[in-house]
Amino acid sequence: MQNASLSSFYRESNKYAVMVALFWSGCADQGYDDSVLDDRLNDLEQEVEELRDFCNQLNSNIASLQTLVNAMQSGDYITVIPPIMSGR
Repeated sequence: MQNASLSSFYRESNKYAVMVALFWSGCADQGYDDSVLDDRLNDLEQEVEELRDFCNQLNSNIASLQTLVNAMQSGDYITVIPPIMSGR
């Protein structure tokens, strides 16, 4: 009886081993091409970089405008430009 159950165990183990092998072979790389996803990801990364640059430029422009507004509000602006006399 011991040999019969051991033989049955090996047959069942072999079935499972074959099923697992078939499963893994089906999951193996079969020409899956994810270059489209890579291209889309690269495009999105480029767009994010461009948006960051644009945001930095906007922040710089806002800071410059704020400096001008503060100068105008405090009355700190040019009222007269004297002519420069040449030495001739």
